[in-house]
Amino acid sequence: MKRIGIIKLWALGDIVMATPMLTAIRAKYPECRISWIVDEAHGEILHGHPDIDDLVILDTGSWRRLWRKANYPAWITRSREIRQMLAAKEWDAVINCHPDKWFTAILCPAPLRIGLYPSPTLPALTPRLYTHVIPDPRPQIHATRHYLQATQALDCPDASLRLTLGETPEESSFFEEFQQRHGSTPYAAILPFTTAENKCWEPERYAALADTLWKNHSLQCILPHSPKDEEAAHR
Repeated sequence: MKRIGIIKLWALGDIVMATPMLTAIRAKYPECRISWIVDEAHGEILHGHPDIDDLVILDTGSWRRLWRKANYPAWITRSREIRQMLAAKEWDAVINCHPDKWFTAILCPAPLRIGLYPSPTLPALTPRLYTHVIPDPRPQIHATRHYLQATQALDCPDASLRLTLGETPEESSFFEEFQQRHGSTPYAAILPFTTAENKCWEPERYAALADTLWKNHSLQCILPHSPKDEEAAHR
């Protein structure tokens, strides 16, 4: 295996939970060139990752809107452009973490195609699209273990479940400045906000958690948030 592609487009938390696949592939194929295809809305989380040689940012939103608006000629043209761009990478294998989205099959120009399905039931055309098909088992396992099942299809050994992120020069500079301003006091980061509001606690619960971390562990808390969550963060 000299070149391997991973297709994991969406959801920041899911992307991070899929990063142990990189560790597993790198352990088995240390010289392999690894590509990761991600939607532009979530690509920043993977910038600077040491095990990604080629981060491919796609604007899947505009591509999918062409289909939804029945602009099929333009959709076909764009699909061909994307397919040709990815085919030029000459992957030996590709892991598709979205095979339930039929259009993602276009993103898989490789002789070895692994479809990692999020459910135990499979569409009828699945065997024609993928050389290896991995359904989500019942009872369900943790998402990271499910992702690692795809790397096992590449003969990769069992890998650590440790999640990994990269670090850009801007992030390194920010952290150094943060330490200079605040010293070496131990900190805990609480990330209370998500695009799915029904998954969020009430602000009072996060405040109680921060109190507990300070009282029991002398940990001051950092509250990262996006601009749209600033009011809730202050609460």
